[in-house]
Amino acid sequence: LHTADIANPMKPWDLCEFLADRCLEEFFAQGDQEKALGIPVQMLNDRDKVNRPNSQVGFIEFVISPLAEKMVIILPELGYSALNV
Repeated sequence: LHTADIANPMKPWDLCEFLADRCLEEFFAQGDQEKALGIPVQMLNDRDKVNRPNSQVGFIEFVISPLAEKMVIILPELGYSALNV
């Protein structure tokens, strides 16, 4: 279930980009509210400081890739070789 929630980088590019933009906009909206309230803005929520491409690369490298690797170990039929490509 958690994998479904964060799997946008494993989707086709158009959908991946759309979902990533929506997610970042949600974070930024929270950051905007934090700024308006005068409270510290969380690191990923500051639209003036976040580098969108780098944030996605980091998310893929440190969250998605290890998760996908473990998924294929548990369910080998999800692996690339199972696609007969």
